Amino acid sequence: AGVAAANAAAACGAKVLLVESSQRLDSSVTESGSSRVQCQFGSTCVGIYPDLWAAIVDSECLTKIRTRSLVLATGCEDQPAIFGNNDLPGVMLGEAARRLIERYSVRPSERPLVLTAGRYGHRMAESLLEHEIRVAGVVDLRERGTSSHPVGDLIDYPVMHAHAVVEAVPRRGNSGVKAARLRAIDEKGQLFGVVTEIPCDGIIMCVSRTPRDGLLRQAGGTMAYDQRLHRHVPELSLIHI
Repeated sequence: AGVAAANAAAACGAKVLLVESSQRLDSSVTESGSSRVQCQFGSTCVGIYPDLWAAIVDSECLTKIRTRSLVLATGCEDQPAIFGNNDLPGVMLGEAARRLIERYSVRPSERPLVLTAGRYGHRMAESLLEHEIRVAGVVDLRERGTSSHPVGDLIDYPVMHAHAVVEAVPRRGNSGVKAARLRAIDEKGQLFGVVTEIPCDGIIMCVSRTPRDGLLRQAGGTMAYDQRLHRHVPELSLIHI
């Protein structure tokens, strides 16, 4: 979103400073806007103050910048699922798995299980297959019919609806994951039935995401829960932010 905003602003003739905490971008600045977009990598905006003064820090110094307008494209962060042994090596958030695959060409595991409560997890499973990583299965907390994912011959892994991971089974010495234990969820959200064990060597959690709204709140903005989107969104617009 930050790169898209930078490209759009540059296309309108604005000079843009793109502050990125990592050392590279997942997408690129367009050629037409490259001369107007300056990228500052390895930097983080830690505060926004009156008159649009922004504090930018990197590994060496703090820089004070004043701007005419400010776009906050800080994204969202994954929230972990709660189950037994969720701190074992091989249990990770979806964003961590995505970065390992797309940025570093590293497999998060050889045959992971994906735990989800939305389309995010099904897209993760599709991405794993695209990178030739076998998927042990997708565990969807929602009931059947509430998800959208490939069906039929388009998938070669089981999708278990209305189930939850209750425990990750450790390898010897807690060195990793060898299986995941599941139980069904009833209409009231309670666990019931027998425990099912699915062999896998990792669990990728794509359950929920929350906005990184710290900067917005520090600048005086507020968030409100949107029933339609089932997430928090900015409630009040600040001038030039």
